[in-house]
Amino acid sequence: RGQVTGEAPEILRRALRGAGIDGIEWIHADFGDLIHDLEVGRIDVIAAGLFVTPDRAARVAFTRPTALVRTGLLVPADNPRRLRTLASIAADPEARLAVIEGAVEARQAAAAGVPEQRIGAYPDARSAVAAVQSGHAHAFALSAVSLRSILSGIDGHDLAVVTAPTSVTVTGEGNSGLPALAFRRDDKWLRDRVDGVLAKFVGSSAHLDLVRPFGFG
Repeated sequence: RGQVTGEAPEILRRALRGAGIDGIEWIHADFGDLIHDLEVGRIDVIAAGLFVTPDRAARVAFTRPTALVRTGLLVPADNPRRLRTLASIAADPEARLAVIEGAVEARQAAAAGVPEQRIGAYPDARSAVAAVQSGHAHAFALSAVSLRSILSGIDGHDLAVVTAPTSVTVTGEGNSGLPALAFRRDDKWLRDRVDGVLAKFVGSSAHLDLVRPFGFG
């Protein structure tokens, strides 16, 4: 308890150690503020499962992706509206979707045809889950692995995670994404140093052992 952990933080710890850099001061921020906080120097690296997209790559220096992550939907366990994809939400004129503000799922939903007025942006996952539980939203879109991790920490929930077949893009419009660590563009030297470690680490047995506890296969 009190320990910052997860797929991205643990990979950052391992990569910085491999690059000969010790000591991390962790700072919590709303997801939608992370790139701004990086640009103004409040933080030096984003380790939060930030998906690589062209718009983001114009503002930050990404490392190589550390995973392939499928988008999922958190819905009531009985899924009364039969929502399984963003397209099914678009096709249901009364279905409301929760997303995290600044996350790619809002863009994915818009590309799938979900009207803006039926997309509710929340500051964090906890409030988005509460929206589904209260009926203010009929589904919450986030990476499937994150949703399953969230559910594992909720006792007695009446929720389920559904996914669609994988479709990989780096435009933010597919149903799967490529998360990476992000650095300031002026700090590409640091990105290159960390990426050099990741080049040997990502995909190794040590990498898989590190991220398996967080639901990654």
